[in-house]
Amino acid sequence: MFDKEKRIRNVVITTVPESSLPEIQERVAADKLIAATVLDVTTDQIERCYRAGPALGTGSNKDRTTPRPLVCVLTTPELARSKHKYGNGCKVYEEGEAYWINPDLSRAERRANYEARQKRRARTRNAGGFRGLLTDESENSGNVATN
Repeated sequence: MFDKEKRIRNVVITTVPESSLPEIQERVAADKLIAATVLDVTTDQIERCYRAGPALGTGSNKDRTTPRPLVCVLTTPELARSKHKYGNGCKVYEEGEAYWINPDLSRAERRANYEARQKRRARTRNAGGFRGLLTDESENSGNVATN
């Protein structure tokens, strides 16, 4: 539970391109500026930003081309919850680019969400898609159920 409480003010932004600036402080400042723009907050409302995982082109990421997720620690839990839509995540468009904003979940929480999503998709697929969920399957008449 302590780990979850520690991450309650965090939001994760994906698909933010990584800066190629030479100095670490410059890269962090650039990330913080992009995060403030995407999240529609001031830089004062962001305590810190960091990239999750090893840098591109190093270790096991030698062939990876997607940027690492940007983790932002906001000043209040309420601000963080409002930005990731209370745990549902959201897609934000800024200057023609699409960014995903999600809560900072543990590996176990991400895995549980993934499995729940797979079960939902299988149910939808087995029911014949969204329209199949709306029809009365016992009659197989193809009419949309009213209840």
